[in-house]
Amino acid sequence: FLALAMDGGFLYQHKRQMQTAADSAALAGAYEVKRDDTITQTNLETAARHDAGLNGFTHGSDGIDIDINRPPESGPFAGKTSHVEAIITHPHRTFFARVLNLLGPGINFNTATVRARAVAGPLKAPQCIYAMNPTIGRSLWLEGTPDLIAPDCGVYVGSNAANAMHMQGQAAIDVAAINIVGNYTCEGGSCNNIDPDPNTGSASQSDPFASLPVPTPEGSCLSSPASGSGPATLYPGRYCNGIKIEGIPSAHFQPGVYYVENGFRITSTPVVTGSGVFFYIASGQLKIDGGANVTFSASTSGDYKGFVFFQSRTNTTDVILTGGTGMNINGAVYALGAKLDYAGGNCTTSPPKTMIVADTIHFVGHSCIGRPDDMFLASSSQVVLAE
Repeated sequence: FLALAMDGGFLYQHKRQMQTAADSAALAGAYEVKRDDTITQTNLETAARHDAGLNGFTHGSDGIDIDINRPPESGPFAGKTSHVEAIITHPHRTFFARVLNLLGPGINFNTATVRARAVAGPLKAPQCIYAMNPTIGRSLWLEGTPDLIAPDCGVYVGSNAANAMHMQGQAAIDVAAINIVGNYTCEGGSCNNIDPDPNTGSASQSDPFASLPVPTPEGSCLSSPASGSGPATLYPGRYCNGIKIEGIPSAHFQPGVYYVENGFRITSTPVVTGSGVFFYIASGQLKIDGGANVTFSASTSGDYKGFVFFQSRTNTTDVILTGGTGMNINGAVYALGAKLDYAGGNCTTSPPKTMIVADTIHFVGHSCIGRPDDMFLASSSQVVLAE
């Protein structure tokens, strides 16, 4: 019993340390494969074993053996060259179990071999919804009668709370994958409306757009059209007093970068269009509501390709995007420091290709999101632990 308690506890702790090293090695290998799909086995092993060494386990030292397999040799990802398997084994001396050698010849309790295994690779499905707050409950919240339909992309909830994702009423969610660091809760039987089952206890993920630069305001201040005027055309540049589209029949945004201070607002029922547009919300509120018929598409080139809205990371003002079925945002909405309310998209036609990254996300009505284009799908290149 002393051997079980002391040696068993020590070896278990040792395995936990080894698991961290195995996770690190698998991730390092998978990142190398993502960077260069033609990487040689030797270079792959060098990169993966280097990261294991940074976590205290060096291949060939003290009997430590680190096998790096591409593709994995076992498990659900066996044969998949996109994934990398790391297996660490380490024969370790025992302290008290060695006395059990007295039980008879041929028995060796002097050492016990500890083994840790990990597999890493790209996300099974691209992610288009990120609720990034690390601790708050209801970081992703669906209430009322929303149907979150995004069958071609996944959801990430970064909160470690027991109710990191919460659903109530007749809410339903149909996506490719749901990864939650914490857990989820439901009311009113809404758990029956989740497809697929969430992956709880998932690994934390970093901001997918942390490297996105902040634009520099240029030129003199431009003005948005006055309420009650006729159809309007807006041009890229700096809008010091904000942009407000209200009380006019239509507005069209020319392609380019719009640097907006003191808020962006579209309300009532104008027809608003813009292709190749990017809006940086430096201050004030981003708000589209009132049944506005809005269609925006991101640029396909430049620093901000794939982005429609980027709210300053230090701007914590709530984002309201509740334009309903007439709101179609084809591109990323990036509001890392803000709560975002969303209701939009039309599933009976082509759903908008939207990605949402925010501190917390609240779906309050029927919402439909299609798979974002690869041009801005940073999440499609992310590597995660698969096993």
